[in-house]
Amino acid sequence: MWLIWGSSHPEGDVIRIGSNPRPDYVWPPREAQPATCRGGSAGCDRSPGWGCSCGYYGLRREVFVQEMMKCAAAPFAVLGKVYLWGRVTVCERGWKAQYAYPAELYLPSDAGWDEATLVERGRNLEDYGVPVDALPLVEILQIAGT
Repeated sequence: MWLIWGSSHPEGDVIRIGSNPRPDYVWPPREAQPATCRGGSAGCDRSPGWGCSCGYYGLRREVFVQEMMKCAAAPFAVLGKVYLWGRVTVCERGWKAQYAYPAELYLPSDAGWDEATLVERGRNLEDYGVPVDALPLVEILQIAGT
């Protein structure tokens, strides 16, 4: 299962991974938190709920590759494999789960970051305690396709 994360700066200059659908959410290093429903009174009582969009998402490999192939250039994002567990449901593009945590993180080295920024982001991502690598997008897609 694959995920596309944004990056954020919640702790000064330290880079953390953030959720693309929820820009206010920052994934804490070395800590899995349960998904919560933000649907208000129309929301579900257990995340991920049937018919509700809440939960942590993991994309099927082919969906991840298709999404990345749509990009005109390598994205300024953190890409990676993700572990999903707890309550897990199947959805159109993969799965959504009660818990998630990165398994491997990749920075597209051809996204346009300068060398110093790429090195800094890689060091910050090591706080998650998972393998981190900077590779050209085409190589990340080759890994995803296997």
